[in-house]
Amino acid sequence: MAEYAAELRTTGKRAWFYHNERGTWFTPEWERILSGLYLWASPFDAHTPWAYRDASGDPFDDTDGAQHDFVMSVPDPENPAELVSTRLWEAMLQGGEDLRYLATLERAIQEHGSQRPAEAAAARHDLDRLRRLITGAGVERATGAVRRPPAASTGLDLDSPLLVAAPRPLGQDEAPIIHALAQRFAGSKLDELRTLLAHHISALTSRR
Repeated sequence: MAEYAAELRTTGKRAWFYHNERGTWFTPEWERILSGLYLWASPFDAHTPWAYRDASGDPFDDTDGAQHDFVMSVPDPENPAELVSTRLWEAMLQGGEDLRYLATLERAIQEHGSQRPAEAAAARHDLDRLRRLITGAGVERATGAVRRPPAASTGLDLDSPLLVAAPRPLGQDEAPIIHALAQRFAGSKLDELRTLLAHHISALTSRR
């Protein structure tokens, strides 16, 4: 990301990114992170998915094809004139909502930071920790397979290095940072992060 940011500063241009889906082994956290936290931490203005609908076989059955279905909406089997959103689309929507929380907090820091310096400093500290984590600072390569942590694990870890899986066959190592972030923010962890952002927003904007 640092190299992309430097190039954009040098050229004075704006950019979007297209993250190849191949080799991602889709999880709901993956697309939410890519459309939310990852976009926020990047120097890019937009994330452009590679396709709206690419299903292998029945779009309601993700096990009947040679690859995962990439589908944002499908016709309702009981009413083909209506569309049913998929978990992919819902994950993108949640990523967009994460962006709203981040943008709201950044605006609150800008507008209220001078009146509430301690609260602004605490919010900036957590945003800096989050940005460093997302951009891959301090990545460690695991010696074996990285296991998904249990959803019930406690604590929101924004400091320890991301663990990237040991090299695997071609196609499975194309998004190591996103894989590692999806494992770090598995289960309810993204909602816990959103709660943390909301806490900072409230601390900066609530009346006293």
